[in-house]
Amino acid sequence: MIADPILRILPEKEFPAVVGAAGTLALVAVGVLSREFMEGWLTAYPLLMFIPTVFFAALLFGARFGILATVLSVLSAAYFFIPPRYYLAIGWTASVPVMIFAVICLMQCAVFASLRTTVRRLAQAQRRNGLLYAELHHRTRNDLSMISSSLELRAFASKSPEVKEAYGFAVTQSGRSPRRRAASRRAAASSKSI
Repeated sequence: MIADPILRILPEKEFPAVVGAAGTLALVAVGVLSREFMEGWLTAYPLLMFIPTVFFAALLFGARFGILATVLSVLSAAYFFIPPRYYLAIGWTASVPVMIFAVICLMQCAVFASLRTTVRRLAQAQRRNGLLYAELHHRTRNDLSMISSSLELRAFASKSPEVKEAYGFAVTQSGRSPRRRAASRRAAASSKSI
């Protein structure tokens, strides 16, 4: 499933703002260079190579850096690849694809912001459930130990071999280790002899 690798890339903690800004600038620069490298093939699609730029900026650094990547990508595409080149003017024919690109990228940023929030909440819930499970396991072990000890004491106090055997079977089923049961029997036997 494609979501699993994406969730593994998603950082648990937010990067500092300086790292996010530098990473976003680097991603936009990679987008510009890759678009320039593919100039012959992508002449009609000046914004295509910037979609992964916004995707990874929003994924790695958060929605605000995804928005920054969107703005920088539009400005870079307008300056370097949309005619007239090396000029920031966008004509009417190019304005519709630029607006569609911006809307798609902003929606992508919103999805990643929601994803990051959900992943954080899920991680907190997993930590909380782990603690609750450990506490439940500890309390259950203690309760079973008390039940087992009580059964052992009743078995030792009983004079009937059938009752002792039944209690012994119950102790065995309660999960106590044979070594501990043997130690308990020795302790009980030594206390009876005194």
